[in-house]
Amino acid sequence: MKSLMLLVLLLSLAECSSSSKVLNTAKALEKIVFTASEYSKLSEKEKYTGELSIDDNDLKLLEKPFIQDIEYAIKPIKLSKNLHNIVDILKDNNFNKEYYVDNLTRFVYKGNKALAIFVSDNLHGDDKESGSGYCVGGGQYLFYLKDNEVQVKALGSFCGDIAPVEPPK
Repeated sequence: MKSLMLLVLLLSLAECSSSSKVLNTAKALEKIVFTASEYSKLSEKEKYTGELSIDDNDLKLLEKPFIQDIEYAIKPIKLSKNLHNIVDILKDNNFNKEYYVDNLTRFVYKGNKALAIFVSDNLHGDDKESGSGYCVGGGQYLFYLKDNEVQVKALGSFCGDIAPVEPPK
């Protein structure tokens, strides 16, 4: 019992002391980062993440050369330093300015490519005000790492309805 209480205390202290916008302790306890081979072995229930999920067709993108959409090109992200492991982009401040890592739901990688799903329950940051609303939304992306740059391809997105927020009492 003491060890359980100690673990809870340590986790809460780690959470309170973390001011960085990278994977927090609570999020790290969930498995959200997978190699492609680990992910392919999961059951459909384990793969399910809601409106956006990574399926077998998506996994095939990790095998193919990265091709950017010309019509819907997304500006590449310049990282703060050269990285050689695609998982390390999750710790990069420049990446996190564009793709808020605390909203990461899935990250499946192979080599220098990764599929990622980000879901936010507050797209507009306005739910702190009395009577305002918030929107649930998410996006799925293919990332390609080369040196200090990440190429990005959008694969799909969704946005939920605006919901009322109860005024403070």
